[in-house]
Amino acid sequence: MHRNLRLASSTIALVVVANSAPALAQSTGSVDFDNQAIVVTGARVKGVDGVQLPDTSKAKQVLTQDVIARQNPGQTILDTINLVPGVSFQNNDAYGSSGGTLTIRGFDSTRISLTFDGIQLNDSGNYAIYSNQQLDPEIIDQVNVNLGTTDVDSPTASAVGGTVNYRTITPSDALGAMLSASIGEYNFRRVFGMIQSGDITGMGTKAFISASKATNDNPFNNYGKVDKQQYNARIWQDIGSNGDFVAIAGHYNENRNNFFGSLPLRNDPGRTVGSSSSNRFPANADERTYTINFPCLTAPATTGVADTTNSCGTEFDRRYNPSNTGNIRVASRFTLTDGVVLTVDPSYQYVKANGGGTTTGYEYARVVSSTPLFGYIGGRPYTGVDLNGDGDLLDQVTVLQPSQTRTRRYGLIANLRWDINADNTVRVSYTHDYANHRQTGQIGLLNAAGEPLDVFPVNDRIVDVTGSVLQKRDRQSFAILDQVAGEYRGQIGPLTVNAGLRAPFFKRDLNQYCFTTSASGFVDCFGTNTAANTTYAALNPTLQGPQQRVVKYNRVLPSVGVVYGFDNRTSVFASYSKNLSG
Repeated sequence: MHRNLRLASSTIALVVVANSAPALAQSTGSVDFDNQAIVVTGARVKGVDGVQLPDTSKAKQVLTQDVIARQNPGQTILDTINLVPGVSFQNNDAYGSSGGTLTIRGFDSTRISLTFDGIQLNDSGNYAIYSNQQLDPEIIDQVNVNLGTTDVDSPTASAVGGTVNYRTITPSDALGAMLSASIGEYNFRRVFGMIQSGDITGMGTKAFISASKATNDNPFNNYGKVDKQQYNARIWQDIGSNGDFVAIAGHYNENRNNFFGSLPLRNDPGRTVGSSSSNRFPANADERTYTINFPCLTAPATTGVADTTNSCGTEFDRRYNPSNTGNIRVASRFTLTDGVVLTVDPSYQYVKANGGGTTTGYEYARVVSSTPLFGYIGGRPYTGVDLNGDGDLLDQVTVLQPSQTRTRRYGLIANLRWDINADNTVRVSYTHDYANHRQTGQIGLLNAAGEPLDVFPVNDRIVDVTGSVLQKRDRQSFAILDQVAGEYRGQIGPLTVNAGLRAPFFKRDLNQYCFTTSASGFVDCFGTNTAANTTYAALNPTLQGPQQRVVKYNRVLPSVGVVYGFDNRTSVFASYSKNLSG
């Protein structure tokens, strides 16, 4: 039975727990600290079909592999946590590879911290969560949801909505292999395979490697596809016999998905179902599947003629949302002396992704106050180069213009735990999260069938006649978190007390390299063309030019919790935490 009363940033909760489980957490240090918990945990550690209610002062629920394995193969882990009261996740498709929307207690994903083996997965620019890029469920050991509070070493400045933390399985001591295959509607196909090495040295050296591939058709039109592949590996080395170890893991996920349709919300009888402005919304389920302009041919080019574009390749449904994401993470635990344990978890993440459609590119200049300029002006690229290869500079040509994001992110979580005596334990921690977040908007070409030559125009970017890269946005952001924290846990008879204090020091350094032309954020960009930037600034003195802003956020955030054990089966807790957003 759960009864929770929450007030603003405070959490007060009463829980009665039977056969409770240990409170697993996110980083190696938090797992180590929780596993030493001096609370009444019952005679045995048990869950109900893989659902555990940890005997902790936090409002937390844990789902283990017993539950995860029973969900649809390949399903995102965020769909699985729909089982937790207060959590709501809406999938964009039946198979978990097309994204979705997560809320916890009414807070959206930008107010929720999502971590994977302790590393932060929220986008470092807008804090969004991308559910289709999560770890294959077959290799997730457990996921725990904190409703409104965080571990003291959480790599987040604030998460008022709560946290979702999941951890990778530990490689098995036994040699083994696993292969699973799935088929479903809309031509869904998925295969997953894993090999476990077992203990290959007799000294605790073990590893696993896994791979998966999933594809399906878009259920709404005759074109879109979902195509996802993922690779994971982890090697583990035990050190001694007291639980110390070093583990290194790698993860790579690749998505090549088309957008789902965006249909007009009107139902005029004379219109047909489709995604263009002249179409209408389906009137019933039978009309859900509609046909777009595919296959088609782009407008042919003619030398000496001012060619214009046609609609081939421009439908919303033909947009791509590709992503390449990967990380390398290390987990380690070292016993320095009796009762003193150090854990260190460094990590590196890489993200390359984009999303967006097409626009019209011009081979000639844009005239601004009688001055010809080349660059990205008024939402269109003016190039001064032959885009369609017909030998003239007279044409309008359809080009690809997605919003490109590249992130390099470095993280570190270090904890030092000291067991003062059998009833008192303290730990201090340091957390660092450094994200180099680059947002650009390079343009690329389409082939004769309206398909992108490369879904990542950044790989073969188009430059204008001055040699400057043409892009619809151009900004650089550095999101830097340094956090120190401390936590105490003590036991007085049947009463256990936890008290924590964390102090995040967060800085965002934002560099905008374009001119802001409207309050809603439209920009004109000239890249590294200094002459064009100077000329444009002189012609538009009232516009906001390229600039830098630095914003800092520093808080001291306390938390306290108590657990009272009535017997070896029943306990009650109360907790308070301060977790402000800023």
